[in-house]
Amino acid sequence: MKRFGDPKKSNLRYYEHLLYGVLWGIVLLFPIVRTGGTAFDNGTIEWEYILGAWRGLIPFLILFLIHNLVLIPLLLFRRKNIHYLAGTLLLLGLFFLIVFKHHNRERERYKALNLHEQIAQDAPPGEPILDPKASQSTHEELQPHFGHRIPGPVIMDTLIAFLMLGCNMAIRLTFRTFQEQRRMEELEKIHIRHELSQLRAQISPHFLMNSLNNIHGMVELNAQKAQEMILELSGMMRYILYESSPQRIALSQEIAFLKNYISLMSVRYSKKRVSIQFHTPSEEQAAKIFIPPLIFIIFIENAFKHGISYEGNSFIRIELTANEQELHFSCVNSCPTESPADTHGGIGLKNIRKRLQILYGKKHSLTTERQESSYHVSLKLPTKDENQMYCSG
Repeated sequence: MKRFGDPKKSNLRYYEHLLYGVLWGIVLLFPIVRTGGTAFDNGTIEWEYILGAWRGLIPFLILFLIHNLVLIPLLLFRRKNIHYLAGTLLLLGLFFLIVFKHHNRERERYKALNLHEQIAQDAPPGEPILDPKASQSTHEELQPHFGHRIPGPVIMDTLIAFLMLGCNMAIRLTFRTFQEQRRMEELEKIHIRHELSQLRAQISPHFLMNSLNNIHGMVELNAQKAQEMILELSGMMRYILYESSPQRIALSQEIAFLKNYISLMSVRYSKKRVSIQFHTPSEEQAAKIFIPPLIFIIFIENAFKHGISYEGNSFIRIELTANEQELHFSCVNSCPTESPADTHGGIGLKNIRKRLQILYGKKHSLTTERQESSYHVSLKLPTKDENQMYCSG
């Protein structure tokens, strides 16, 4: 089993290494490009110059590898900033000494070659060429005067090395920031999914309690019908436990579940005194719309629980309509005059509000309104929500 976040982390490392490869490739190609014009004119490539330029890059490459693979991960990323700064300065100091020593060797070689060529030109024809070291004092004017100053090329190389380390640190920190952002996003998603699971888990006991109360009332009236209701309840519980486990399901599946629930709850009521209507989109249209499961059941439960009166006529009107942009759920039920104004509240409605906020944010609209003799619920959900960040099935 792969660890959390490994695929995305690997992708970021790949792009980081790819960027380093491209940058170093450009640096290595530069001497070849610089001698390209000469190669076209002479028909030969100045490999001595190219190899010499590449040899000069070896200290830079070693400096980069130590900084990138040792100092940054072992010191900077572990927040040992003082140690990192000291290590970087020490590394630059060693680089300066190596480059300075290399420059001195090249300078001595350059002086010896120039002195030998000058002595050969000044010697009379037929006379032996003097040893350059023995004649060095007589040709002091041919030697470039460096004094005690640090040569310009050494200063330039050290400055370039410093800038290289700065760029390396900036790239590593940038990719690490991206990595941390992705990690925090994944942790947030896991936390929210866990919270959603907890909210969905509260639906089952709430739904089961209401359904069992309804079946209990039917046992004394019609035992045979009560048995049929238990079988219907078993099928609906199977839907809650297994079929609704995906993050999103087709609206047609949710409609089938709601129809079974309405059928189960309607058995106890006389059709003459209780009017129940349920209008839905066509099967073909509902199959193309995907929603979070068990998103409407709490409103319908509340409608049956608080909207049915045994003393007078009652009604429940449920309607689902949809277009290309929006799904609209509407539930209107009668309100007995003796019921308090907040009977439709409670933990169920609080949970569904929180769940909708997590899933849709400001893209949804939920309004509940108690009127004089009816209670209205209106819920609007986007049908195209970019797969929903936290609800992609």
